[in-house]
Amino acid sequence: MNILYHHRTMVEDAQGIHIAEMIRAFELNGHHVELFSLVKRGGREQKGEVSLLGRLKSAMPEMIFELAEISYNLFAIFALLLKIIRTRPDFIYERYALYNAAGVVVSRLTGIPVVLEVNAPLAFEKRQYGHLSFPRLAAWFEKIICSSATYTLTVTTPLKNILIAEGVRPEKVIVMPNGIRKELLLESPNNPALKESLGIPRDAIVLGFVGWFRPWHGLDRLIDLFYAQQLAQQGACLLLVGGGPILAQLQAQAERLGLSGRSVFFTGPLPHDSVYQHIKVFDLALQPNVTSYASPMKIFEYLGLGKPVLAPRFENIEEILTDGYNSWLCDINDEVQFAGMIKNALSSAEEIRARSAHARETVVSRDYFWEGNAVRTVKLVEKKRHKGGGKCVA
Repeated sequence: MNILYHHRTMVEDAQGIHIAEMIRAFELNGHHVELFSLVKRGGREQKGEVSLLGRLKSAMPEMIFELAEISYNLFAIFALLLKIIRTRPDFIYERYALYNAAGVVVSRLTGIPVVLEVNAPLAFEKRQYGHLSFPRLAAWFEKIICSSATYTLTVTTPLKNILIAEGVRPEKVIVMPNGIRKELLLESPNNPALKESLGIPRDAIVLGFVGWFRPWHGLDRLIDLFYAQQLAQQGACLLLVGGGPILAQLQAQAERLGLSGRSVFFTGPLPHDSVYQHIKVFDLALQPNVTSYASPMKIFEYLGLGKPVLAPRFENIEEILTDGYNSWLCDINDEVQFAGMIKNALSSAEEIRARSAHARETVVSRDYFWEGNAVRTVKLVEKKRHKGGGKCVA
């Protein structure tokens, strides 16, 4: 099939990785992908950096930026129509962005199916955690866009339920979790040389986290817990892999508590391929907090590299992890319980080995691979076409 992939992101942090992996997965399955975006293909998706446009966005008044997002549709609808005339795609695959109705409008004009990938309910999310100048308009756009797509893919059931509560028709929404590359299963499970180069003692049990550090991850609480519960005295180290807006704050906190370079280690931002090498150093992988509707890519990477996960007992997390099988789950707001879970994990090397094996089994048995997501997406489009769905009439 010919696929037109449209997104309106700066491909920063995890979003860029997701875009690159889905394009790659479609192509590995024998499909041709044309990209339409503000950022050229292969540019930034694995750098963990903030683009010039990203910095301009941060400096721009919120209202002006939202108006620019809405105005983008005028450009994108015209440009997508020209792209369709030239490439004649079988369907449009679009990553959802706030106010971005271009894909569904063009789908209606041409009869080409559009598959909308939703990773977060952005109108809901910005009302909860940020700021919206036009909250009712944003909610209306979200409802109309997600309802008008041929199919709307959500990464978790809680996310699906949020969209349904906003008024999106349930039959439109299909849950499709994130994944990993199949090659990740071939990676060696540990990397003692890198462990030593980071200054981590050879016999230390490494608790690790990978990501773009933001306040809601709860990493500051994790460092405090590490200090208060004296986990270093029990042979544990904390390895935080990545960067982000609170990296300097976390480094200062660890330094103030006397943990930096002794039992808490930071790598700073790394290319995504290098991140896998650092996950190999982990004995236990951490997801200390997460929004209630996310499908963290890091969890699938942890599992694929055979790392059992310590995580909160949330519905979206329990769709991926099974307590006692491939993970330890608990109420992270109960610090006594959270500390107890970590200590319990540290005390049993046999349990760590067992849950490590089950981690990889989970990925294989549930087909948590980008290639599988690409296959399932194409099958949805084929099913729609067999029922009488359209093709480009431009």
